[in-house]
Amino acid sequence: MAPKIYIAKCFLISALSSIELCIYFIASAINIIVAKPWKAILRINIILPIKFFAESNASSSTSLIELFKKLFTASFPVDEALTLILSKPKIAKNNNIITVDTKPKPDNFYGDSKLQAENRLRLLSDDKFKIVILRPPMIYGEGCKGNYKNLSKIARYSPLFPKIENIRSMLYIENLCEFIRLLIENRESGLFFPQNSEYVKTSDLVKTIANIHKRKIIFTKAFNKIIKYCKKSDGKIGKLCSKAFGNLAYSKEVSDLNLNYNLIGFEESVVRTENPTNE
Repeated sequence: MAPKIYIAKCFLISALSSIELCIYFIASAINIIVAKPWKAILRINIILPIKFFAESNASSSTSLIELFKKLFTASFPVDEALTLILSKPKIAKNNNIITVDTKPKPDNFYGDSKLQAENRLRLLSDDKFKIVILRPPMIYGEGCKGNYKNLSKIARYSPLFPKIENIRSMLYIENLCEFIRLLIENRESGLFFPQNSEYVKTSDLVKTIANIHKRKIIFTKAFNKIIKYCKKSDGKIGKLCSKAFGNLAYSKEVSDLNLNYNLIGFEESVVRTENPTNE
């Protein structure tokens, strides 16, 4: 199923000619409900973005309104266009710290498709058509889904939680927005790994969420041996345990970008995520 593009009613057609930035969010998850998921993944993660940006870069006569009429076909008639692509191929297994020397090693077709798209799209970049590829860690904020939502639910209802030493990189949505703003302002290009200034331990995240909701959780090491054993297994349980309790972080060197984008600290970011109306 082709991705849908929605146009805000207030988005004036006359403003289209001044577009200088395109942010590409579209991706196909591995569990997409189609008869042949690998074909959908290939189409959405590789073929469509490359077709879109290649034609955008090559064409100089197509009206920008065609961006919305013809899927992934447009031109950007400005002196310098900037394209941001949020990509997250599996570049390392859990229990790893990602450094400048870490080479991507996707462990499934989905991750490999994202990496292939990155490599091909970089070839389109030049002085007037800049491409930025972001590989953020777990992003969280108001209304977020995925791992953070699951941990938040545990923090609000569970009486116990494992106490395991680990470190994770995370990125609060407002810090990501500021990072993107600075990239646009500075006309950057290349591959970037933004993250919060602080590493996070899973148990500390759960404790912070519980405190916000005035709940007390007992943190115990009683499950540590079981979790350690499960992390070594190759099944679904092993992946879940590694995802929750393993190390997966960017080294500080990788994210040393000389950009002051971490405006919101960890604890405050969790407060804003859990109680957005009480900021």
